[in-house]
Order: sequence, then C-alpha cells, then structure tokens
Amino acid sequence: KLSLNNFRNFTKKEIEFNKGINIINAPNASGKTNILEAIVFLSLGKSFKARRETEAIKYQESIASITGITGVTGVKGSVVGTTVLSVDVGATSG
Repeated sequence: KLSLNNFRNFTKKEIEFNKGINIINAPNASGKTNILEAIVFLSLGKSFKARRETEAIKYQESIASITGITGVTGVKGSVVGTTVLSVDVGATSG
C-alpha cells in the first residue's frame, strides 16, 4: 500500500498494489509518474525528478508525506518506510 499526502498533484491518495506485476494506467497528467517518484523517494531517499525535495510538495502546502506498507512473509502489514518533506515557512527566497 502506498499513501500520499500533499505529494505533487495528490492531496490524499492511497494505492493498493497486488502481488506480482502492477500496471498503472490513467490519462495524461493524472499523476502516474508522481506515483513512481513516490516509490523512488521511499526506496532511495531522493527524487529522480526534483532538484530539491520541496518541489514535490503540493502547491501552497508546507508539508507532504509518503508512506509505503507491505505484507512481508510472516509480518503482515509492516511499515516499509515513511518520508516527510517540509518547507521552512519562514524562509524567504532571494
């Protein structure tokens, strides 16, 4: 299971995956690549798409989270990892 909160174009999204191969089929600009980016964030701790983590936070939000949960043999529903992205709201660009 993948849970996204304020990540890219998703305010709140939960995706259940099946065992084996999963196919993500949706219209253009609906967030398919964003789902893959979230999986990469959990796996590698960084994005393949954004130069800065904060670029992956939904527009006008200050925090995002990605949580991945798996059913590992003998450990049903164990948390694989959570990544939290945040923006320093008091920071100014210059």
